[in-house]
Amino acid sequence: MDFGLKKNRTLLAAATALFLIAWMVYSIQQAPQWTGHSDQGLWKTSYKSEYTPKDIWRGSIQWNGDSEATLKNVKLTQNGDVIHDWEASKKMKSGEETEYLSMGNGWENRSDQFLLTIQWTDAAGDRSETLRLQPRTRYFTFPSPS
Repeated sequence: MDFGLKKNRTLLAAATALFLIAWMVYSIQQAPQWTGHSDQGLWKTSYKSEYTPKDIWRGSIQWNGDSEATLKNVKLTQNGDVIHDWEASKKMKSGEETEYLSMGNGWENRSDQFLLTIQWTDAAGDRSETLRLQPRTRYFTFPSPS
């Protein structure tokens, strides 16, 4: 093999590795995604970036019960303070996802406690469950196109 070609491949591999490491370091420093699920597995939630020019973050919930449910209320608290309260009357089928929050920023403080309380009615009657959102590090994220 030609020495020049081998040198070019080595430089390309080093440049690629350096780029990936820099991208990972950048991504780790960004606001984390927040996810959670209910103890019984009936609900799943996420709060993550939509990678839009305005850096919109979207909170969504997914119903995973066996039968249809009617969503009544979704309340989000940060360290005990209510930061979002959504009264709803939305019928949801199993596996269906709906947005409950859309904001222009991510939550960066990993020590904050976010709790999502969901109230709904299904075949078992009126029910309520609280989900704890946990931060999830993003290893490869795209910069906002602002």
